[in-house]
Amino acid sequence: MTSPRPSFAQIAYIVRPGGLDAAIDHWVSAMGAGPFFVGVFPLLDQRYHGQPTDQQATVALGYLGEVQIELIEPTNDAAGPYSEWLRRHPVPPVGGVYHHFMVEEGDYDATIARLTAGGLSLAFTAVSPDGDRVAYLEAFDLTGGYVEVIQAAAWPAVCRELLAISRTWDGTDPRRGFDTLTVTAGGVA
Repeated sequence: MTSPRPSFAQIAYIVRPGGLDAAIDHWVSAMGAGPFFVGVFPLLDQRYHGQPTDQQATVALGYLGEVQIELIEPTNDAAGPYSEWLRRHPVPPVGGVYHHFMVEEGDYDATIARLTAGGLSLAFTAVSPDGDRVAYLEAFDLTGGYVEVIQAAAWPAVCRELLAISRTWDGTDPRRGFDTLTVTAGGVA
């Protein structure tokens, strides 16, 4: 018997500093995505290319059909995959510029090993206050961006709740806080 194949979990975009509200408005009105849940996922022990850093961002998560859309607004210019992406794309479009996709697979370490064996390079790692792990791997020559891998116990439940809300959403209240969810993950604020 073969092991299950990884699944595509999310596609993410970097938005210009101060542009998160406009990006959400674009994704809601033009694309029909939503609602978006906005907050900060605090990260500890951040390392970018092996060096300590402290990148910060506000994120918005919503769904377009069955696909999770993440909008990331960097809130400082610390070294990391967000500020680096803005240097590469100094004027992102209103809806954001493609940054990464996330894969879901059961074994974090094995997934990173498989991806690096496949030609990706580990660029960023961090840990949430709850002990969840996140990594970005550079895949510029392969996918045009990064690949994100996470190990977060509550993440599947959060995604199920977000998707369920999206499926019954009537278009009202397109911007909400993560504090309105019944499940939380990664010390989200």
